[in-house]
Amino acid sequence: MAEDNVLRIRLSLKGRPLKSYTFDKPVITCGRSDECDIVLDNSSISRIHLQFERTPKGHYTVRDLNSANGTFLNEERIKTAYLYNNDVIRLGKFSLWISLERDRRAGTDAASLPSGDAAQPTMMLSTAEINRLMSISREQDIVAPTLPDPGQRNAPLTPEKRWSRVATLIGIGIALIVATSVGAAAAWFIIR
Repeated sequence: MAEDNVLRIRLSLKGRPLKSYTFDKPVITCGRSDECDIVLDNSSISRIHLQFERTPKGHYTVRDLNSANGTFLNEERIKTAYLYNNDVIRLGKFSLWISLERDRRAGTDAASLPSGDAAQPTMMLSTAEINRLMSISREQDIVAPTLPDPGQRNAPLTPEKRWSRVATLIGIGIALIVATSVGAAAAWFIIR
């Protein structure tokens, strides 16, 4: 059920993992202000840079709050967009890796979910450990949201869909070249 979904965010700085957050609340803020749920202490980040919001159907959206340097979802600048598993949000030097997961802790209170506690030390992982954790994360039971009408979405393409479109365009281009060549050859034979 969509209400059982939680939003997991893995924060990294220039590719180095910093912290993980798990949220089960309707509005999550991210910015330089200490009042934000995710605090990014950097001058390139606006005081309240962006906000995640859970829709009534349990989906999450991301909205740029008129930040000075913008919010990028999968390398495309956005104002508002739906979130999907494995989306990457970039703001300044920071990246937020998104995953929507089913809350497997039945019977736990949402207030007991871990959040950004400044007293926790930063855990440094090797590249091999990061790759192993990312592989495990992809293999876990991840719940994909049922999306609203496609005409209402403005989420960017996933890497798989992007490559599929590129392959389709390349195929169309090759077909046009072949058809043009065959047509030119046929016209040459007819004229001669």
